[in-house]
Amino acid sequence: MIKEQIKSEKGITLAALAITVVIMTILAGVIIFNASDSVRTEKLQNMQSDINVLSDKISSYYVQYGKIPVTAEYPSYPDFAYTFSEAIGATDTGKFYVIDLSALDNLSLNNGYSFENLKNVTSPLTEQQEKDNLDLYVINEDSHAIFYVQGVNTGAETYYTNYSSSDKDQESLSLVNVDQLYQNELYTPFYDINGSYKDKNENVVVVPAGFRVFMNNGENTVEDGLVIEDENGNQFVWVAVPKDIYTNVRSDTDYENIENALKSYTNDYTTTEYSDKYVSGDGGFNESDYNNQYHKMLTSIYNNGGFWISRYEIGSKNAGEAASNDTNVAPVSQQNAYPVVNKTQAQSEQIVRKLNNNANLLFGIQWDLTLKFLQENADLSMNDITTDSTKWGNFVNSSVNINQGQYQVDNWESINWMNINSGSTVTKATSSIWKLTTGASNSTKKLNIFDIAGNVAEWTLESNSTGNIIARGGDGYNQDSESSAENHAYHGISDANSYTGFRATIY
Repeated sequence: MIKEQIKSEKGITLAALAITVVIMTILAGVIIFNASDSVRTEKLQNMQSDINVLSDKISSYYVQYGKIPVTAEYPSYPDFAYTFSEAIGATDTGKFYVIDLSALDNLSLNNGYSFENLKNVTSPLTEQQEKDNLDLYVINEDSHAIFYVQGVNTGAETYYTNYSSSDKDQESLSLVNVDQLYQNELYTPFYDINGSYKDKNENVVVVPAGFRVFMNNGENTVEDGLVIEDENGNQFVWVAVPKDIYTNVRSDTDYENIENALKSYTNDYTTTEYSDKYVSGDGGFNESDYNNQYHKMLTSIYNNGGFWISRYEIGSKNAGEAASNDTNVAPVSQQNAYPVVNKTQAQSEQIVRKLNNNANLLFGIQWDLTLKFLQENADLSMNDITTDSTKWGNFVNSSVNINQGQYQVDNWESINWMNINSGSTVTKATSSIWKLTTGASNSTKKLNIFDIAGNVAEWTLESNSTGNIIARGGDGYNQDSESSAENHAYHGISDANSYTGFRATIY
């Protein structure tokens, strides 16, 4: 009996054990699967976290230095199946480069350790170097999109970046827009960080954070005058500078040769009498800050192939505010504003910075580059720019059709303005002294930039050989104006008058 009971108990134990083994095997499989899934999820989150960190760091680096921090070119996409080629989107149009992690301060990443093997490599990577260094972050020069070369496999799919190339909204808010994506819209979305835009002619420009690009025909290409607008409605136009003019430049901090290349390119407007040299009180800067700002401008133009200029003379929506001799002004670069005048050059620099943290008065070389851009792309002869600009500017000796806004007659010290009725056109006769609100006449617009030639002269950070500061372009008040967009008018550092205003630049 006892033996039978023991046998019976042993039999039950073996069966139970078999069932237990089966159950444990199933549970183990579930646990292993879940653990594997958890590990994959963590790896994906680590990659996405890395890319977000890198995006923020690179954006800050770009704002400070005007370029992305990279080392060697990563040339082989999309030829190799083991790389991130399947994730490349329509906006990733430029070359790829290894991100220079050593250039980014306080950086902590989960991946990217292959950079240590490549940080001193400057020539394009070889196929073998690519195969041996997959734990690597690279960046596209146009879109600034960041990719993890090795990728993270989740079982169902392999991920290489933190956005989907098919996700239009995410892509637009990321770093780049191309006009084909928004061809049926008036604007691109606002850029949340500094990014790039490529027009239909393959021209790539840098768009500042907080701006959107106009998509209207005549405003959406570099050749026509590409227009951007911030969230407050302030508008700027891109002035392109060819990148093939820097034959002797060694780096983006080779300031002397960059300057020489720009002066050679604009030699029709550049003379030894005028230059961007500091004079005491210039722009309200000290000499060190002035030179640093000048060097920043040169580096930016060299790296980015141009700069932004305000579409309009800087104005105010309040006529009294625009005319008073103080800095209590809310500046705008918008149509139908009152040009801000009666300010010293230093006050003008102070006001223009209220428009945008990166805004400044133009240096003289930027004014010359703008004239060169107009010469090469607008219907203007050399004479129209350097000698007689009356056909496209508001001068005493020009006749101007005014399509909108307001105008002042004779007494420029007044704040009384006369309206243009909607749909009407008023013609200013030759020898009349009128001041116009910003963008009042389409005849004074070239490549979407208004009033470069006349209306009010414009303070710059330029000076002459005798230590005076310079206002560029002519104006509609002085009888002895040379009536030229190239004109230099020299003033003392404390001068302010009703016929000199200013314009903004962002670079």
